[in-house]
Amino acid sequence: MWSAKGEGTDRKRSRTAKLFRQLAILLGALLAMAGLSAGPASASTGRGAATYSISQAPNGDRGAAGVAATTCTVGLSAPVRAGAAEVAVDYSVRCDQEVLGIAGFIAIFRGNEAVPLGATVDQFNFGLLGGGEQIKRPCASGVLYGKMRVVVNFKTGEPKTIDRTFFGPAANIAC
Repeated sequence: MWSAKGEGTDRKRSRTAKLFRQLAILLGALLAMAGLSAGPASASTGRGAATYSISQAPNGDRGAAGVAATTCTVGLSAPVRAGAAEVAVDYSVRCDQEVLGIAGFIAIFRGNEAVPLGATVDQFNFGLLGGGEQIKRPCASGVLYGKMRVVVNFKTGEPKTIDRTFFGPAANIAC
C-alpha cells in the first residue's frame, strides 16, 4: 500500500532535483554561448586564496526567531604551477546547512583576455553541503587568475537562489 505523505515528499524531491539539473544545463549553455568572457580582471595580485561568503536570511529581511541564516563559504586560490606543464587553481564551496544544490563553473584566465586558458570551462556540482576540486590547464606565462560562477539553491528563506561570480587572486606565472 502506498503512503500519500511519502509519495508527495518523493515527488517534491524529484521535481527539485529535476529543476536543479535543468538550471545547471541552462547555465552551461549560457556560459558556453558567452564564452565565460573574462571582463576586467579585478583580482588582486599576490599569493594565497580569496574567501567569500554567500549568506541568505531564513525569511528574507524579516528573519525568523530561532532559525539561523544559511551561509556558504567560497574559496578560490591563486594559480600555481602544477608540474612542468600545467597551472592549477583550487576552489571550493561549503555551506553550514544543507541546501538543495550547489553548482557552477570555473575557468583560468590570463590578464584581460576574454577567452579562458584552453578555451574551456569546468562545470562542478557539489551537492547539498559542498565540496572542493582543482582545475588544471596547460601552463601559460603571464598574470593568471581564476574566475568562478556559483549558484546555490536554498531550501528555505529568500531569495531561493543566489548566483554570483567570484575572482581569485592573480599570480604571475612563468612557464
